[in-house]
Amino acid sequence: MKKNIIPLTVALLLALLFIFPVVGWSDTVLTPEQVQSQFKSVTATDNSVFVQGRWKRTGGNKTYSKPPLINTVAITCDKKSMTCRETIAELLTPQEISGFEKPQLFIDENTYQILDWTDDIIRSVYLSPVADFELIISIKDDAAERSWRETKARGNETSDPENYENWTLE
Repeated sequence: MKKNIIPLTVALLLALLFIFPVVGWSDTVLTPEQVQSQFKSVTATDNSVFVQGRWKRTGGNKTYSKPPLINTVAITCDKKSMTCRETIAELLTPQEISGFEKPQLFIDENTYQILDWTDDIIRSVYLSPVADFELIISIKDDAAERSWRETKARGNETSDPENYENWTLE
């Protein structure tokens, strides 16, 4: 019996060495701390403002994964056209969205209409069918905020104006 235990133990150890790495091959859990986004910056010229960084959720009573936790954003505001174009790269992970097997990368683009442009602040809006988005850029403070609130103003009866979310640039 002792003669059989040693080869059996060695075989079991070898099998475990080969099996455990395969068992451990699951998708990596990604967090915002593990993925570097562009560093936050707000840069102004005479007729343009350029913003980059990451949106971080700061409040709201609904959590939709847009933008998701792992994102990076670039915004270009043009004084001549009175628009701000927001482009967000979004990494949706299985931990954040159930039903995804692997992380998925998306691009989301919106064009905001500028309501007010001063030397210190740009305030703009994007009116989607279900929600009003607002983008406020503080040139003076090197900061930006993003928010949305659902609306029925454009005919979407399932929207609830009590639902909202807020983000800040980091």
